[in-house]
Amino acid sequence: MKRKSCRGMLLLVAVLLAFSGCGRKKANEHFSRGTVYLQKKQYAEARTEYEEALRIYPKHPQAYYGIGVVAMAQGQYEEALEKFKKALELKEDFSGAYYQIARTQIMLNEVDQALTALEKAIQLDAEKWRPEARSDRVLARIKDNARFKELVGISP
Repeated sequence: MKRKSCRGMLLLVAVLLAFSGCGRKKANEHFSRGTVYLQKKQYAEARTEYEEALRIYPKHPQAYYGIGVVAMAQGQYEEALEKFKKALELKEDFSGAYYQIARTQIMLNEVDQALTALEKAIQLDAEKWRPEARSDRVLARIKDNARFKELVGISP
């Protein structure tokens, strides 16, 4: 009987840690490690760390974003789009997620949706995303689009 009681107590402690500041801190550590791996283009390791962050703290929008970036880098555009959208469900004003959705939708040849997402990213943080969009290799595919030019401030 003591053994079952201990397991129950351990499960309760694990749940409490996951939803406490301690859980978030541990999730952020995994997220940070994932970002280091991502910068080194070690995608499998990055994904593992982001997934661990989500296991600990399932409402971590940046971890979903990180998995989306990994999926995008690996050409898994549908999965990337799904992860960026999940990040937005958790953090509505996540301008980076809107920007990555725009890039992903370009890869999926969904230009109108991409422009809508880019517009939202720019509305949220024009100083960051306008210059970024002007030099982005993925968005360069639509550089002649009139709406794109308007959004990023390029004269026709």
